[in-house]
Amino acid sequence: MSLTRRDFLGFATGRFAPALAQPAGPKASADDPILHLLNRISWGPLPEELAYARTVGAEAYLEEQLNPEGIDDSAAEARLRQRTPLWYVDRRDIYRLASGEWRAYEDLTYGTIFRAVYSKRQLLERMVDFWSDHFN
Repeated sequence: MSLTRRDFLGFATGRFAPALAQPAGPKASADDPILHLLNRISWGPLPEELAYARTVGAEAYLEEQLNPEGIDDSAAEARLRQRTPLWYVDRRDIYRLASGEWRAYEDLTYGTIFRAVYSKRQLLERMVDFWSDHFN
């Protein structure tokens, strides 16, 4: 399924927000150091990620996040590959394939948001955003 300009603009303006909405996560508490850690190193933990972090403990979870190559993120990558095929094309061919349209930009924007929400490599995604913001 390709991302049309209308879909992208609808996504960007929040048209799909009700369809993508998830139950609100737990409120931050000074008594919950694991939730505090996940709120600091991620874009906000999904309930299953919070449960996993509580199972392994804060220190083990942080060590795992510091080694993103060891985290299996194949499910998110597969979903992203379906929606943003230009990410997986040689960059010299992108201009030829995009033929002057905003397709590459749309794919980049969608992929950035998608990874921030669904990637299991949350600390890496926060660092990518920090350094992208710093150098731009």
